[in-house]
Amino acid sequence: MSAAVPEGLPVLPHLASEFYAWVWWRSEAQGSAFDLGPPVGPVDVWVDERLAFRNVEDGKVTAVMTGENPAGTLEARAALAGGKVLQEIRLGIRREDREYFVTLKGPAAHLTALKLPQVVTEGDAELVFERMHLYDEVNFVVAHLFRAFAAARSGAAWQSEEMPGLHEWLLGRPVAPVRPPPIVPTREDEEEDDDDEEPEEDEADDDDLPDEPEPLDSDG
Repeated sequence: MSAAVPEGLPVLPHLASEFYAWVWWRSEAQGSAFDLGPPVGPVDVWVDERLAFRNVEDGKVTAVMTGENPAGTLEARAALAGGKVLQEIRLGIRREDREYFVTLKGPAAHLTALKLPQVVTEGDAELVFERMHLYDEVNFVVAHLFRAFAAARSGAAWQSEEMPGLHEWLLGRPVAPVRPPPIVPTREDEEEDDDDEEPEEDEADDDDLPDEPEPLDSDG
């Protein structure tokens, strides 16, 4: 892979558009609040200023909606209801006091057009390390957001709760409160629960997910 290609998630191509739509719906149904469990914890996620759609059988973008709150327009939901799928979605993400903006793009959910929180660290080296830390953190959060989607997508409630809720939302009906997505235990949690039991295979393997960024040493 070329170094110029942004890093993506280990996503099956047909799942990326479902992931984007799921995040959009969940962000409205949950008031932007997601509890991703350890090691991420609570985060706020919302759709920001860009949505791009394509036809199912075509990778080319056919409609783009930008500006203030494009997710709240009838045209955006009508595009999904009419059979188009999301090719790009711009998200705002807040973890503790840090706020990020990032566009997830294409079938591999490449992270593009990333806007990091303002860095107040002094010194060139410290500035570089701080930005690296922030970049690692937003990758970390997005990867675990996808993990929550994968758990919901493969869970028993997908057909009975998730899909009906998403369908009602697409039709423009009031968004009913939904149960939070399942919190997926990490491999460390599973090993603590039963050290002797072989871990089961999981579609979103912990080895595929980035680690929690190490806190920066404020003392340099």
